[in-house]
Amino acid sequence: TWDLGTTAVSSDASSPESCKGKKVAAANFVDKSYASLESDIASGQGEHLGALLTIMGCDNAAHAEISGALRVDFAGAASKAGYEGQTQFQKSEDMYNMVNDRIESSFGGRCSV
Repeated sequence: TWDLGTTAVSSDASSPESCKGKKVAAANFVDKSYASLESDIASGQGEHLGALLTIMGCDNAAHAEISGALRVDFAGAASKAGYEGQTQFQKSEDMYNMVNDRIESSFGGRCSV
């Protein structure tokens, strides 16, 4: 179960090294900035999207290419039946997974998550 870092917070005392890093920071950022990220990804650019890619350790030179790929991915996700009925938490979870999956599958050499 993915929970935007709440498990990481509760397990920090027992396993501090497992609860740190770019992925946890990115998940928290997505949760806190979802509405702005939704707008930025839909347009293919923006301050919050740039900040997320920086958190994910992506080269600045790759931001435009990654943003374009995420824009296509997000258009597909947002057009699926039931998207509008999702909670903000569900949308944030889906967005984080979408970004992480795209970076790992297509841009692993240009990002350091």
